[in-house]
Amino acid sequence: MNDARITSNISIVSYLAKIWWVLRKWPVIPIIILLTLLICSGFSEQIAPESYRKTDLRLRNAPPFWMEGGSTKRILGGDVVGRDILSRLIHGARIELIVAGISLLSGAIIGVTLGLIAGYMGGFIDELTMRLVDIWFSIPFILFALVVTIAFEPSLQVVLVLLAILAWSAFVRNIRAEVLALKGRDYVSAAKIAGASKVRIILKHILPGVFNTVMIIASLRVGQLIMAEASLSFLGAGIPAPTPAWGVMVADGRNYLDNAWWVSTFPGFAILLVVMSFNFIGDWLRDRLDPNLRQLL
Repeated sequence: MNDARITSNISIVSYLAKIWWVLRKWPVIPIIILLTLLICSGFSEQIAPESYRKTDLRLRNAPPFWMEGGSTKRILGGDVVGRDILSRLIHGARIELIVAGISLLSGAIIGVTLGLIAGYMGGFIDELTMRLVDIWFSIPFILFALVVTIAFEPSLQVVLVLLAILAWSAFVRNIRAEVLALKGRDYVSAAKIAGASKVRIILKHILPGVFNTVMIIASLRVGQLIMAEASLSFLGAGIPAPTPAWGVMVADGRNYLDNAWWVSTFPGFAILLVVMSFNFIGDWLRDRLDPNLRQLL
C-alpha cells in the first residue's frame, strides 16, 4: 500500500516537473493570452454577448455577476452608461491589434530602411540619420502627441501616424549597428568584387542578416505601442469615443473608482496581460534568435 502511494507521489512530482520544464522552455501562458486576443479580434461579432454600442441605463455601473447586485446580463458589469464591459473588451481587442499592427509595420519599414541605408552608406547620410534619431529621442512623445491632436482632431488616422513615428527610432539604431558589423564580412566584399549594385547588396546580402534583429525589436515594441495608444486614449488624445479602445474604457471609469472600480479595472488588467505577454515573447525570441545568448541556454 505504501509502495503504491510512494509510486503515485513520484509520478505526480515527475508530471509537475515536466509541466514546469515546458513552462520554462516555452512561453506557454503568454501564447495562450495572445491566441485569446487574436480569436477575440477575429471573431468579436460572434463571441461578444451584444453590441459594444448597446446601452441600458438600468444597468449603469452594474457590478460583475459574482458581486451583490450583479447579473449575468453583464458578466463583467456595466459601464457609466450601461454598456456591457465584456463586449467592449472583446471588440476592443480588434482595435488594439489593428492599431499596434499597422503602426508597427509602418514604423518598421521606415526604421529598417533608414538603418540599412545609414549603416551601409556611412558618411553624411549616416550622420544626418543618427542626428535625427537623437533629436527625436529628446522630444517627449506624450507632449508631442498632445500638440498634434490640438492641431488635428483626435482620430484613428492621427493615432496611427503618431505611433508609427514612435516605432521607427528603435529600429534605426539597432539595424544600423548590425549593418556596420555585416558590411565588412567576406561575402559582402565578394558581392562588391562581383559588381553587385549597392541596392542588391543591401537587399540580398545584408537584409537577411538583420532579420532576426527586426523580429526581436518588433516583438518588444508592440507592447510599448499598445501602452502608448492606451495612454493617448486615456488623455483624450487618442481614439475618440465611442470606439471601445481599452484606454478609452479606462478613462470612462476614472471618476467612479470608489463605487464602480470594475469599469476601469478590467480594461486596465487586459492591457497589463497583453503588454506583459508581448514582452515575455519578445524576451524569449531574443534568447532564441541571438547567437550569443543561445549558446548559454
